[in-house]
Amino acid sequence: MINVDYVIRMMDEHYMSQKILAVSMHMSESCVSRILSGQRSGSLAFLEGLARAFPDEDLRSFLKEDDSAKAVSLQQEQKGVRDEDQKSH
Repeated sequence: MINVDYVIRMMDEHYMSQKILAVSMHMSESCVSRILSGQRSGSLAFLEGLARAFPDEDLRSFLKEDDSAKAVSLQQEQKGVRDEDQKSH
């Protein structure tokens, strides 16, 4: 789930309106508005858009803490699988 408060804080720090954010994310302003207002949940495309709009930010910062922990766990799990694959070759 998207940490909307963090997105809004980043918008404030970068002096971005929703319109500018939407343009930076390559998304419609209405889609961004619906997600930021809680009418819709964020998607992978939304997260990718945030990466375009805020390239220096860690994407995990845009996720709520429980989702961020899941993302870290998944990354570690994927790394372990890759490490095992390399050892077997």
